[in-house]
Amino acid sequence: MSENKIACVESGEFEKRIVNFDFHHKIRQVASGIGYCLILTENGEVYFKGKLKGYDSQDFIKIETNSFIAFIASGEFFFLLMDQFNQLYIYGDFGKTYSKLTESVKIEDEIKFISCGADIVVFVTQNNELIIGGCVQAFDGFAETLNDFIKIDKLPTKQIKDLQCGYYHTIILDDNGNVFGSGENTRGQLATKYFLCKFSYFFL
Repeated sequence: MSENKIACVESGEFEKRIVNFDFHHKIRQVASGIGYCLILTENGEVYFKGKLKGYDSQDFIKIETNSFIAFIASGEFFFLLMDQFNQLYIYGDFGKTYSKLTESVKIEDEIKFISCGADIVVFVTQNNELIIGGCVQAFDGFAETLNDFIKIDKLPTKQIKDLQCGYYHTIILDDNGNVFGSGENTRGQLATKYFLCKFSYFFL
């Protein structure tokens, strides 16, 4: 919003409340999860408000980092920061049994944008490839934990305009307006009657 004011919905009450906080610079990106909000300013600073594992604040507090933050993204109970050198930092509760993924990770590819699900994070590279980490849902309905980030380069399109994550599924929109999906479809999340295999994207 203008003048660095944020409109918030507090504790599930559908009443807009203007939060006055001086972020010192213009807001570039906003992300939120369950019970928290994250702000990225144009000078690469990150501010947090709410309650999450390791953080509990009723007012915006600055997340101390040693570098310029280029991207933020939020999952249900975790958020991540990526700096200008593609170093990734994960905060909160990112799944249940992740070891390697809870530490700082260097992503070698140039990133275009990021999306998060319940326990999954997906990066879209400038070459329109996907890098996936976290917990993915297999076609048989059982979750599989990845112990490392993996690259998915066999996609039905090479012109990814947008990608969004659900709990355990992802949707891709390409430059031609085509929509592709992958992941769990137990409740018709992907608008098809079929269960879909992990890492395989189908035209919807």
